[in-house]
Amino acid sequence: MQGNFRNTQKIEIITYIVMAVILLAGVYYLFYYDPVNYVVLIAEDKWAEYGTFVSFFIAGVLLLLLASKQGAYLPRSIWLVIGLLAIFIAGEEVSWGQRVFDIKTPSSIKQYNSQNELTLHNFKTFQDANKKLPAVLAYLILLWALLSLALTLFMRPLKQTLLKMGIPVLPMKLVPVFMLVPFFYLYFPTAKADELGELFLGLAVMFWVIDLFFIHYREQDFNQSAFLVSTIGALILVLSLSVSLTALHARPMPWRLNIMAVRDYPQFGMYQQSEVIYDYIYQHPEVGLRSNTHKDQLKMQRMAKIYPDPAEKVFNKKQLRWRRVKRKL
Repeated sequence: MQGNFRNTQKIEIITYIVMAVILLAGVYYLFYYDPVNYVVLIAEDKWAEYGTFVSFFIAGVLLLLLASKQGAYLPRSIWLVIGLLAIFIAGEEVSWGQRVFDIKTPSSIKQYNSQNELTLHNFKTFQDANKKLPAVLAYLILLWALLSLALTLFMRPLKQTLLKMGIPVLPMKLVPVFMLVPFFYLYFPTAKADELGELFLGLAVMFWVIDLFFIHYREQDFNQSAFLVSTIGALILVLSLSVSLTALHARPMPWRLNIMAVRDYPQFGMYQQSEVIYDYIYQHPEVGLRSNTHKDQLKMQRMAKIYPDPAEKVFNKKQLRWRRVKRKL
């Protein structure tokens, strides 16, 4: 039994490490080599946004099922609160289906919402808090990981007590997936990294809940195949549903395509990727062509001549003007 338990632990650790590496590599591949699909990944009502919705919704449903299970009152209450919060986040992510079902925003809400949506987090009152929230979440996850590591290594009896009470302790095997969240929220290695931080937070929470669900529902003998099927199956389900929802409710994304081409990719000195996006726009004008597209492309090309080195990410207007003066001297 003990040997079977350790083998399962190793498989779980390796699975999550490989999963985190594949997810990270996939994002970087799209960012550098497939910029059009990277835009699809991070654009509104596209892959990342729907993936975040599905992940949090699955986590919320599983937590509500755990809360309905007979047992101690305190852990069930904690699972209930976190489950409701997860479903609330899922609903907020897709504006409670407003664009899917073509629901108009009441004028009474529109005047207070910065994006004219049926969402609470976009209320103008919360705009300052929203700007700080990603960094706060990132540091909280780092703190949670450190505290969980300390409990696992040095305070196992306390850890078991906290788990019985329902207080979340991060399983060490899930650290690689959870670390993707502060990586994208704090390091900003790609354009529009906050959408990716939300996606990986949703996936990480879903995997944590699946692990919690297994602990309370599986038999004492650990089943390796059941773990692999549930974990990898959940990832495939999220990916397939996010792609399907994007296809079913596809919307033109002219603003996002254009802003990525003229601003976001040039920030990284990636002018070739910008040109790929412009080529796509001209080939599919119904998807991304705007009245100022050609003008923005010329602006990007002039920028490429002034800042050919990707390491030079200076776009301050005064510095840009000074460099132009120096070129003329």
